[in-house]
Amino acid sequence: MPTGPTWWERASTVLLENWTGILGAVVLVTGVGFLGIYAALRVSPQLRFLMICAFAAGLLGVRVALRDKAFAQKLNNWLVSSAAAIFLFACVGAVSIAGLRWVTPPLDYVLLLAGVSANLYLAWRTSRQEVATLHGVLSLVALAVLPPTALTLGAAAGVTAFSIAITYRQHWKYQLLLSIVSFFAFHLYWHQELAAISNPLRLTAMALVLLVGGAAAVVQYRRVYAQRKFEPLLFTAHLLNWTCLGINLFLYSTGSVWKTIPLALGALLTFWAGRQAKQLGIGWLFQTDTIISLILALATALSLQGWHATPTVIGLFMLLETLLITLVMARQGELLVYRVAILVAMLASTGLLGLAGSHLGSSPPAVLYREALVLAVAGWAGLAFVQFILKQRLLRGAAAGPELAAGYESPRRLLSLFAGLTGLLQLGAGLGLARVLFGWSSAPVGGLLLGLAAAALGFATWVRRAGGAPGWVRWQQVVLAQLFVGLAILGLHEAGVSWSVVLLLLYVEALGVSLLLAGRAGRDGLHRLVYRAALAEAAVAGLGVLLRASTHVSGSLVAGRYHEALVLALAGGA
Repeated sequence: MPTGPTWWERASTVLLENWTGILGAVVLVTGVGFLGIYAALRVSPQLRFLMICAFAAGLLGVRVALRDKAFAQKLNNWLVSSAAAIFLFACVGAVSIAGLRWVTPPLDYVLLLAGVSANLYLAWRTSRQEVATLHGVLSLVALAVLPPTALTLGAAAGVTAFSIAITYRQHWKYQLLLSIVSFFAFHLYWHQELAAISNPLRLTAMALVLLVGGAAAVVQYRRVYAQRKFEPLLFTAHLLNWTCLGINLFLYSTGSVWKTIPLALGALLTFWAGRQAKQLGIGWLFQTDTIISLILALATALSLQGWHATPTVIGLFMLLETLLITLVMARQGELLVYRVAILVAMLASTGLLGLAGSHLGSSPPAVLYREALVLAVAGWAGLAFVQFILKQRLLRGAAAGPELAAGYESPRRLLSLFAGLTGLLQLGAGLGLARVLFGWSSAPVGGLLLGLAAAALGFATWVRRAGGAPGWVRWQQVVLAQLFVGLAILGLHEAGVSWSVVLLLLYVEALGVSLLLAGRAGRDGLHRLVYRAALAEAAVAGLGVLLRASTHVSGSLVAGRYHEALVLALAGGA
């Protein structure tokens, strides 16, 4: 089945069909400008202005004379365009070009706006995209000669908004793209020409930039684009518009801590815009805006450093907001954005581990407590996320419909990788507390480690009862709980408890775990592995009790021998 032309082929066709008209108009305007500046050396600037305007009027007269001729239909369009461009050149020259300059403020604004208005009128009346685009770009070029004031930028924003409004009527994609790029270039030039910028001018410029960016952003949010296939040119224009808008607004950044609020509002706005696109059936626009919303949310979290948030706290916020977007995407069955979001969540988790690990060796207890809390919250939130997302449409696979069954395994694999990272986050929290425990003997950490163990056991019970999660997630939590309890018991030695008693408690704890697992040891491989690990721990602890007693019994006092004998008796009884 034959396919239609690509967007590049269509662009090439437009250029090839109109290059003679474009080139002719450029040569004509250049020639008239050269004539007006250099040929009539003894004529006043006012008369030169009138001569150029008369030439433009002559072109309009030729167009009127040929309007009924069939062979001159395309020529008529370029005659009118050339006349408007020449008139605009005359206005620009009267304001800023040596040899033609004769107008002084405030008439310079009036004259330039007259030339711009004539070009915009032709852009509105024409039925050809390339002609309308040419007049819009020429209007911005003309405004660039004016001093960089709020009025100049306002006029440029109005011209661009008008050019974009034409695309609403005609669905012209190339004009939309070139309008975005030309205003971006104009704004950069305007901003560079500023010697200084006051707060009122900054706020005005930001409002005008937002006006243009908003006008260009909402072009595709209409039902005429619903159910259309992916169009690279529209995607490029949409992505370029957000990029240009972000750069334009960044130029007015003052480093204020309050930038967090507009960034957060921008993230919410783009997320809402994505929902609107989904309701209209424009899938690619929904995906693009949701990813942009995620980027803005991450930028919002980064801006918290202005509020003196630590890097790990910023990383925690990044993780939480990414998990929220991932959950929404899984609920709506959006595989692409789900993949992007959960990969970002993995990067945030890995970054948290790296940041916390870099503080492990040299930080005081207060910092280590904070890092352990951040890692624990991140791990718990991640594991709760795994449990909730398993109930969503995308992760239910074939039960959600045949359209999702093919991609069922990929979301599951990504989720399993993230579940492994949640265990590492909890482990990092425990190691941070252990660093405090063994580095500062008076630190009350044992209770915190037991709290981590209780949380891990609670999650293990939740995973078993809820079902759906991979079986190894439950045993991951069981192993973490046993590890945290073991660290808490070892920490008793730092509080003054003898090694004999510490080893006895480890022995009893390992035996207790083995006893709990013994009745189910044959159910699956992981269960047997954890059971054998508990038995091995009990054996090592019991051997430690024996070695400890044998090395101290000969040189100890009578009380010490009684103590070791009691420990051995309790161990044997257990």
